[in-house]
Amino acid sequence: NNITPLYCAAKSGHKEISEFLIERGAEINAKTNNNVTPLHAAALEGHSGIVELLIKREKAKVDAKTDKGTTPLHLAALKSHKAIVNLLINNKAEVDVKTDDGFTPLHLAALNGHIDIVNLLIDSKAEIDAKTHDGSTPLHQAVKAGHKEIVEILVTRGADVTVKSNNMTPLLSAIKYNHKEIVKVLISNGVKVNEEAIELLSLAVLSGYTDIVEILLDHKVDVNMKNSKNVAPLHLAATKGHKNVVKVLLTKGADVDTTNINNLTPLCFAAQKGYEEVVKILIAHGANVNVHNKSDKKITPLHLAATSGHCNVVKVLLHKKNYDNENRTPLELAVAHGHLRSG
Repeated sequence: NNITPLYCAAKSGHKEISEFLIERGAEINAKTNNNVTPLHAAALEGHSGIVELLIKREKAKVDAKTDKGTTPLHLAALKSHKAIVNLLINNKAEVDVKTDDGFTPLHLAALNGHIDIVNLLIDSKAEIDAKTHDGSTPLHQAVKAGHKEIVEILVTRGADVTVKSNNMTPLLSAIKYNHKEIVKVLISNGVKVNEEAIELLSLAVLSGYTDIVEILLDHKVDVNMKNSKNVAPLHLAATKGHKNVVKVLLTKGADVDTTNINNLTPLCFAAQKGYEEVVKILIAHGANVNVHNKSDKKITPLHLAATSGHCNVVKVLLHKKNYDNENRTPLELAVAHGHLRSG
Protein backbone atom coordinates (compact mmCIF):
# COMPACT_ATOMS: atom_id res chain seq x y z
CA ASN A 1 0.00 0.00 0.00
CA ASN A 2 3.07 2.25 -0.04
CA ILE A 3 2.57 3.17 3.62
CA THR A 4 5.71 4.81 4.96
CA PRO A 5 6.99 4.95 8.54
CA LEU A 6 6.28 8.71 8.55
CA TYR A 7 2.67 8.07 7.56
CA CYS A 8 2.31 5.64 10.47
CA ALA A 9 3.90 8.05 12.94
CA ALA A 10 1.73 10.94 11.75
CA LYS A 11 -1.45 8.88 11.91
CA SER A 12 -0.63 7.64 15.41
CA GLY A 13 0.27 11.08 16.75
CA HIS A 14 3.95 10.39 17.46
CA LYS A 15 5.48 13.80 16.95
CA GLU A 16 9.01 12.99 18.09
CA ILE A 17 9.20 9.97 15.82
CA SER A 18 7.85 12.06 12.96
CA GLU A 19 10.56 14.67 13.55
CA PHE A 20 13.21 11.95 13.76
CA LEU A 21 12.11 10.44 10.44
CA ILE A 22 11.97 13.83 8.73
CA GLU A 23 15.47 14.70 9.93
CA ARG A 24 16.70 11.53 8.31
CA GLY A 25 15.18 12.33 4.96
CA ALA A 26 11.67 10.90 5.06
CA GLU A 27 9.58 12.15 2.14
CA ILE A 28 7.05 14.62 3.56
CA ASN A 29 4.54 14.24 0.73
CA ALA A 30 4.89 10.50 0.16
CA LYS A 31 1.58 8.98 -0.92
CA THR A 32 -0.08 5.66 -0.26
CA ASN A 33 -1.73 3.76 -3.09
CA ASN A 34 -4.82 5.91 -2.44
CA ASN A 35 -2.78 9.12 -2.63
CA VAL A 36 -3.06 9.72 1.12
CA THR A 37 -0.17 11.73 2.59
CA PRO A 38 1.08 11.97 6.19
CA LEU A 39 -0.69 15.34 6.40
CA HIS A 40 -4.00 13.71 5.47
CA ALA A 41 -3.47 11.13 8.19
CA ALA A 42 -2.59 13.67 10.88
CA ALA A 43 -5.49 15.96 9.92
CA LEU A 44 -7.99 13.11 10.02
CA GLU A 45 -6.86 11.90 13.43
CA GLY A 46 -6.69 15.37 14.96
CA HIS A 47 -2.96 15.56 15.65
CA SER A 48 -2.52 19.33 15.46
CA GLY A 49 1.10 19.25 16.58
CA ILE A 50 2.08 17.01 13.71
CA VAL A 51 0.01 19.02 11.25
CA GLU A 52 1.87 22.13 12.36
CA LEU A 53 5.20 20.34 12.04
CA LEU A 54 4.42 19.16 8.53
CA ILE A 55 3.09 22.40 7.09
CA LYS A 56 5.06 25.08 8.94
CA ARG A 57 8.49 23.57 9.23
CA GLU A 58 8.50 21.09 6.43
CA LYS A 59 6.23 22.69 3.82
CA ALA A 60 3.88 19.78 3.23
CA LYS A 61 1.40 20.30 0.41
CA VAL A 62 -1.70 21.58 2.18
CA ASP A 63 -4.00 20.92 -0.79
CA ALA A 64 -2.76 17.44 -1.64
CA LYS A 65 -5.65 15.27 -2.87
CA THR A 66 -6.45 11.62 -2.31
CA ASP A 67 -7.74 9.47 -5.14
CA LYS A 68 -11.23 10.78 -4.28
CA GLY A 69 -10.18 14.41 -4.35
CA THR A 70 -10.13 14.80 -0.58
CA THR A 71 -7.72 17.30 0.98
CA PRO A 72 -6.50 17.57 4.59
CA LEU A 73 -8.97 20.44 5.09
CA HIS A 74 -11.86 18.20 4.05
CA LEU A 75 -10.80 15.65 6.65
CA ALA A 76 -10.30 18.17 9.43
CA ALA A 77 -13.71 19.72 8.71
CA LEU A 78 -15.32 16.29 8.56
CA LYS A 79 -13.98 15.39 12.00
CA SER A 80 -14.47 18.86 13.53
CA HIS A 81 -10.81 19.42 14.35
CA LYS A 82 -11.06 23.18 14.73
CA ALA A 83 -7.41 23.87 15.52
CA ILE A 84 -6.33 21.98 12.43
CA VAL A 85 -8.88 23.71 10.23
CA ASN A 86 -7.44 27.00 11.48
CA LEU A 87 -3.89 25.88 10.85
CA LEU A 88 -4.63 24.77 7.32
CA ILE A 89 -6.57 27.91 6.40
CA ASN A 90 -3.87 30.14 7.89
CA ASN A 91 -1.36 28.32 5.75
CA LYS A 92 -3.28 29.04 2.57
CA ALA A 93 -5.29 25.85 2.19
CA GLU A 94 -7.98 26.33 -0.45
CA VAL A 95 -11.19 26.79 1.51
CA ASP A 96 -13.57 25.94 -1.36
CA VAL A 97 -11.66 22.95 -2.70
CA LYS A 98 -13.95 20.17 -3.93
CA THR A 99 -13.82 16.40 -3.77
CA ASP A 100 -14.48 14.41 -6.91
CA ASP A 101 -18.19 14.48 -5.95
CA GLY A 102 -18.12 18.26 -5.57
CA PHE A 103 -18.15 18.44 -1.78
CA THR A 104 -16.38 21.38 -0.13
CA PRO A 105 -15.22 21.38 3.50
CA LEU A 106 -18.34 23.44 4.30
CA HIS A 107 -20.57 20.72 2.83
CA LEU A 108 -18.96 18.15 5.11
CA ALA A 109 -19.14 20.35 8.20
CA ALA A 110 -22.81 21.13 7.55
CA LEU A 111 -23.68 17.50 6.87
CA ASN A 112 -22.07 16.38 10.12
CA GLY A 113 -23.47 19.16 12.31
CA HIS A 114 -20.20 20.85 13.22
CA ILE A 115 -21.33 24.33 14.25
CA ASP A 116 -17.89 25.76 15.08
CA ILE A 117 -16.41 24.56 11.81
CA VAL A 118 -19.31 25.93 9.77
CA ASN A 119 -18.88 29.35 11.35
CA LEU A 120 -15.10 29.24 10.95
CA LEU A 121 -15.31 28.33 7.28
CA ILE A 122 -17.87 31.03 6.53
CA ASP A 123 -15.73 33.54 8.43
CA SER A 124 -12.88 32.43 6.19
CA LYS A 125 -14.92 33.37 3.11
CA ALA A 126 -16.05 29.89 2.14
CA GLU A 127 -18.68 29.92 -0.61
CA ILE A 128 -21.91 29.42 1.32
CA ASP A 129 -23.84 28.22 -1.74
CA ALA A 130 -21.17 25.97 -3.25
CA LYS A 131 -22.76 23.11 -5.19
CA THR A 132 -21.94 19.44 -5.49
CA HIS A 133 -22.34 17.71 -8.84
CA ASP A 134 -26.05 17.16 -8.15
CA GLY A 135 -26.58 20.79 -7.17
CA SER A 136 -26.61 20.22 -3.42
CA THR A 137 -25.49 23.13 -1.24
CA PRO A 138 -24.32 23.03 2.39
CA LEU A 139 -27.88 24.04 3.31
CA HIS A 140 -29.28 20.98 1.54
CA GLN A 141 -26.82 18.80 3.45
CA ALA A 142 -27.75 20.30 6.82
CA VAL A 143 -31.46 19.97 6.07
CA LYS A 144 -31.14 16.35 4.98
CA ALA A 145 -29.22 15.44 8.14
CA GLY A 146 -31.65 17.31 10.38
CA HIS A 147 -29.18 19.79 11.86
CA LYS A 148 -31.48 22.63 12.86
CA GLU A 149 -28.74 24.86 14.31
CA ILE A 150 -26.65 24.57 11.16
CA VAL A 151 -29.67 25.44 9.04
CA GLU A 152 -30.26 28.54 11.17
CA ILE A 153 -26.63 29.61 10.80
CA LEU A 154 -26.56 29.12 7.05
CA VAL A 155 -29.86 30.89 6.45
CA THR A 156 -29.06 33.85 8.68
CA ARG A 157 -25.67 34.19 7.03
CA GLY A 158 -27.12 34.41 3.57
CA ALA A 159 -27.56 30.92 2.13
CA ASP A 160 -29.88 30.71 -0.88
CA VAL A 161 -33.10 29.06 0.30
CA THR A 162 -34.52 28.66 -3.21
CA VAL A 163 -31.74 26.69 -4.89
CA LYS A 164 -32.73 23.17 -6.00
CA SER A 165 -30.89 19.87 -5.80
CA ASN A 166 -32.50 16.99 -7.68
CA ASN A 167 -35.49 19.31 -8.17
CA MET A 168 -35.88 19.80 -4.43
CA THR A 169 -35.60 23.06 -2.53
CA PRO A 170 -34.35 22.96 1.07
CA LEU A 171 -37.95 23.28 2.30
CA LEU A 172 -39.17 20.39 0.17
CA SER A 173 -36.22 18.35 1.39
CA ALA A 174 -37.04 19.18 5.02
CA ILE A 175 -40.55 17.86 4.45
CA LYS A 176 -39.28 14.75 2.71
CA TYR A 177 -37.17 13.85 5.75
CA ASN A 178 -39.90 14.89 8.23
CA HIS A 179 -37.80 17.57 9.94
CA LYS A 180 -40.65 19.74 11.19
CA GLU A 181 -38.44 22.04 13.27
CA ILE A 182 -36.36 22.80 10.19
CA VAL A 183 -39.55 23.46 8.24
CA LYS A 184 -40.40 26.06 10.89
CA VAL A 185 -36.92 27.60 10.72
CA LEU A 186 -37.03 27.95 6.95
CA ILE A 187 -40.50 29.46 6.90
CA SER A 188 -39.71 31.84 9.76
CA ASN A 189 -36.69 33.02 7.78
CA GLY A 190 -38.74 34.07 4.83
CA VAL A 191 -39.11 30.99 2.66
CA LYS A 192 -42.29 31.53 0.65
CA VAL A 193 -44.42 28.42 0.91
CA ASN A 194 -46.89 29.46 -1.76
CA GLU A 195 -44.27 29.37 -4.52
CA GLU A 196 -44.32 25.55 -4.43
CA ALA A 197 -47.38 25.03 -2.25
CA ILE A 198 -48.90 22.07 -4.09
CA GLU A 199 -45.61 20.14 -4.03
CA LEU A 200 -45.03 20.90 -0.35
CA LEU A 201 -48.52 20.01 0.85
CA SER A 202 -48.83 16.95 -1.38
CA LEU A 203 -45.55 15.51 -0.11
CA ALA A 204 -46.48 16.10 3.52
CA VAL A 205 -49.94 14.60 3.03
CA LEU A 206 -48.75 11.53 1.12
CA SER A 207 -46.07 10.92 3.75
CA GLY A 208 -48.57 11.16 6.59
CA TYR A 209 -46.68 13.97 8.32
CA THR A 210 -49.58 15.49 10.24
CA ASP A 211 -47.55 18.13 12.08
CA ILE A 212 -46.01 19.45 8.87
CA VAL A 213 -49.40 19.52 7.17
CA GLU A 214 -50.64 21.71 10.02
CA ILE A 215 -47.61 24.00 9.78
CA LEU A 216 -48.17 24.54 6.06
CA LEU A 217 -51.89 25.19 6.46
CA ASP A 218 -51.20 27.60 9.32
CA HIS A 219 -49.06 29.55 6.88
CA LYS A 220 -51.95 30.06 4.48
CA VAL A 221 -51.39 27.19 2.08
CA ASP A 222 -54.75 26.53 0.39
CA VAL A 223 -56.23 23.33 1.79
CA ASN A 224 -58.35 22.82 -1.35
CA MET A 225 -55.71 23.41 -4.00
CA LYS A 226 -55.48 20.78 -6.73
CA ASN A 227 -52.67 19.40 -8.85
CA SER A 228 -52.66 19.06 -12.63
CA LYS A 229 -54.86 15.96 -12.38
CA ASN A 230 -57.46 17.82 -10.31
CA VAL A 231 -56.48 15.86 -7.22
CA ALA A 232 -56.81 17.65 -3.88
CA PRO A 233 -54.82 16.98 -0.68
CA LEU A 234 -57.86 15.25 0.84
CA HIS A 235 -57.90 12.78 -2.06
CA LEU A 236 -54.25 11.95 -1.35
CA ALA A 237 -54.78 11.51 2.38
CA ALA A 238 -57.81 9.28 1.82
CA THR A 239 -55.95 7.18 -0.76
CA LYS A 240 -53.13 6.53 1.71
CA GLY A 241 -55.40 5.96 4.70
CA HIS A 242 -53.76 8.69 6.77
CA LYS A 243 -56.69 9.29 9.10
CA ASN A 244 -55.01 11.94 11.24
CA VAL A 245 -54.08 13.93 8.15
CA VAL A 246 -57.66 13.58 6.93
CA LYS A 247 -58.88 15.01 10.25
CA VAL A 248 -56.50 17.97 10.04
CA LEU A 249 -57.47 18.76 6.45
CA LEU A 250 -61.16 18.65 7.27
CA THR A 251 -60.67 20.76 10.38
CA LYS A 252 -58.84 23.33 8.26
CA GLY A 253 -61.70 23.55 5.79
CA ALA A 254 -61.09 20.88 3.16
CA ASP A 255 -64.06 20.23 0.86
CA VAL A 256 -65.18 16.75 1.90
CA ASP A 257 -66.78 16.11 -1.50
CA THR A 258 -64.05 17.54 -3.71
CA THR A 259 -63.82 15.64 -7.00
CA ASN A 260 -61.04 14.69 -9.38
CA ILE A 261 -61.30 14.52 -13.17
CA ASN A 262 -63.34 11.30 -12.90
CA ASN A 263 -65.74 12.81 -10.35
CA LEU A 264 -64.30 10.62 -7.61
CA THR A 265 -64.37 12.01 -4.08
CA PRO A 266 -62.07 11.19 -1.15
CA LEU A 267 -64.77 8.82 0.12
CA CYS A 268 -64.57 6.87 -3.14
CA PHE A 269 -60.84 6.32 -2.69
CA ALA A 270 -61.10 5.42 0.99
CA ALA A 271 -63.93 2.97 0.31
CA GLN A 272 -62.09 1.32 -2.57
CA LYS A 273 -58.93 0.96 -0.46
CA GLY A 274 -60.81 -0.37 2.55
CA TYR A 275 -59.85 2.33 5.04
CA GLU A 276 -62.77 1.98 7.41
CA GLU A 277 -61.71 4.68 9.87
CA VAL A 278 -61.18 7.20 7.10
CA VAL A 279 -64.59 6.33 5.64
CA LYS A 280 -66.20 6.96 9.03
CA ILE A 281 -64.40 10.29 9.43
CA LEU A 282 -65.46 11.47 5.99
CA ILE A 283 -69.07 10.46 6.54
CA ALA A 284 -69.06 12.18 9.94
CA HIS A 285 -68.03 15.35 8.13
CA GLY A 286 -70.91 15.08 5.70
CA ALA A 287 -69.45 13.18 2.77
CA ASN A 288 -72.00 12.26 0.11
CA VAL A 289 -72.18 8.46 0.08
CA ASN A 290 -74.26 8.45 -3.11
CA VAL A 291 -71.79 10.31 -5.30
CA HIS A 292 -70.89 8.41 -8.47
CA ASN A 293 -68.08 8.54 -10.99
CA LYS A 294 -68.31 9.78 -14.58
CA SER A 295 -68.48 6.36 -16.20
CA ASP A 296 -71.70 4.99 -17.63
CA LYS A 297 -71.90 2.54 -14.76
CA LYS A 298 -72.28 5.34 -12.18
CA ILE A 299 -70.23 3.58 -9.53
CA THR A 300 -70.66 4.81 -5.92
CA PRO A 301 -68.39 4.39 -2.86
CA LEU A 302 -70.51 1.42 -1.79
CA HIS A 303 -70.04 -0.26 -5.14
CA LEU A 304 -66.29 0.35 -4.94
CA ALA A 305 -66.07 -1.16 -1.45
CA ALA A 306 -68.13 -4.18 -2.43
CA THR A 307 -66.19 -4.78 -5.64
CA SER A 308 -62.93 -4.65 -3.69
CA GLY A 309 -64.19 -6.99 -0.99
CA HIS A 310 -63.92 -4.62 1.96
CA CYS A 311 -66.57 -6.08 4.24
CA ASN A 312 -66.26 -3.61 7.10
CA VAL A 313 -66.52 -0.63 4.79
CA VAL A 314 -69.54 -2.15 3.09
CA LYS A 315 -71.22 -2.46 6.49
CA VAL A 316 -70.54 1.21 7.20
CA LEU A 317 -72.05 2.28 3.88
CA LEU A 318 -74.81 -0.33 3.59
CA HIS A 319 -77.56 1.80 5.10
CA LYS A 320 -77.73 3.57 1.72
CA LYS A 321 -79.29 1.52 -1.09
CA ASN A 322 -77.22 2.08 -4.21
CA TYR A 323 -77.47 0.55 -7.66
CA ASP A 324 -75.12 0.76 -10.62
CA ASN A 325 -76.40 1.52 -14.12
CA GLU A 326 -77.20 -2.16 -14.66
CA ASN A 327 -79.39 -2.12 -11.55
CA ARG A 328 -76.92 -4.32 -9.70
CA THR A 329 -76.70 -3.71 -6.00
CA PRO A 330 -73.39 -3.65 -4.14
CA LEU A 331 -74.25 -7.14 -2.85
CA GLU A 332 -74.59 -8.42 -6.40
CA LEU A 333 -71.33 -6.77 -7.36
CA ALA A 334 -69.58 -8.34 -4.39
CA VAL A 335 -70.83 -11.78 -5.36
CA ALA A 336 -69.83 -11.20 -8.98
CA HIS A 337 -66.28 -10.40 -7.86
CA GLY A 338 -66.06 -13.36 -5.49
CA HIS A 339 -66.31 -11.38 -2.26
CA LEU A 340 -69.14 -13.32 -0.65
CA ARG A 341 -68.51 -12.01 2.85
CA SER A 342 -69.38 -8.50 1.71
CA GLY A 343 -73.02 -9.48 1.71
